[in-house]
Amino acid sequence: GTPDTTDFNLLPYDLAGNLRIWNNRIDMGAFEYGSEPWVSNHDPVLPAIDQLVLKQNYPNPFNPTTTIAYSLPEASKVHLNIYNVKGQLVKSLVNAEMPAGLHSVVWNGRDMNNQAVASGVYFYRVSSPKATQTKRMLLMK
Repeated sequence: GTPDTTDFNLLPYDLAGNLRIWNNRIDMGAFEYGSEPWVSNHDPVLPAIDQLVLKQNYPNPFNPTTTIAYSLPEASKVHLNIYNVKGQLVKSLVNAEMPAGLHSVVWNGRDMNNQAVASGVYFYRVSSPKATQTKRMLLMK
């Protein structure tokens, strides 16, 4: 028989005009039974990036570690540094030639002497010969 959908408060038709009951199953709108496959299982080709992109760290706020991700349009020398609110260098995470693409680094909340840093606001800056970007993060203990 046809499933009873009276308690679901569903309209008899979805936005495409298809009946909600199809092949003895309830169509909640997540899939369109019997319709053309508009969604492919093939990943689209991502467009090439044309500039340095620094992403927001995650998690933020963090304790004790956080991940910092950035994308490079081309291979280049990269510096990724952590600074305190006074602008003092806390830790250098990357100082190397890096290939184009997405990269990520985990910071463990420790300084250059491997000492845990205090709770507070820190800045992370990624720089290449052609661009520099800075973002803010919060360490909460």
